[in-house]
Amino acid sequence: MSGNAEIILNDVLEAKRSEIAPEKSPNEYFEIFTAEQAVKEFELSYEEIENGIVDGEHDGGVDAIYTFMNGELVDEEISFQIPKKAPDVELIIIQSKSANGFSESALNNLISASRHLLSLSEEYGNLPQYNSEVKAKADIFRKTYRRLAAKFPTLKIKYIYAAKRSTGDVHQNLRLKADELKQVARSLFEEAVVEVLFWVTIHTPPFLPRMKR
Repeated sequence: MSGNAEIILNDVLEAKRSEIAPEKSPNEYFEIFTAEQAVKEFELSYEEIENGIVDGEHDGGVDAIYTFMNGELVDEEISFQIPKKAPDVELIIIQSKSANGFSESALNNLISASRHLLSLSEEYGNLPQYNSEVKAKADIFRKTYRRLAAKFPTLKIKYIYAAKRSTGDVHQNLRLKADELKQVARSLFEEAVVEVLFWVTIHTPPFLPRMKR
């Protein structure tokens, strides 16, 4: 990204933050911005997007989690009707950093968090290293998948690692870590389609938030 493009992006983000969420810090709003782009096709409200943010102490490197069933967001109530046909379940896990570039340690955190939080046999009470928010959002996915198991759902797991800027191409070591993350997810859900995406600034304008409060 050129210096001018980065300045423009920061100006756009600051203008949107001031308009939509002035109480948020620039870094906090960047997390919301990233999440909004990640789930844009589902047309969620600002409140729904914000509710998926789990960033904080002991988040395991996870900044946001969303579970969808047939294109609809599943919330804590998990009150959807069981469909007659095999449903589509999609889990989106986001890590967004305003720091420069990507790091292996961030992917290591996602690998560890996936092993623990996505395992259907894991007792969350035995995982004090994760905060209650990240466990609650991951548990929405676990409960959704188990409730739909008899319908043999099609599962897609998408990891998005977003950075506001990058110094160059994604290093081969990072791609190897991404492959390891995919393998961990597939070891838990063998039939899942798993993606690991590296996003640099999502996109520059006009790829802007549509959020309104």
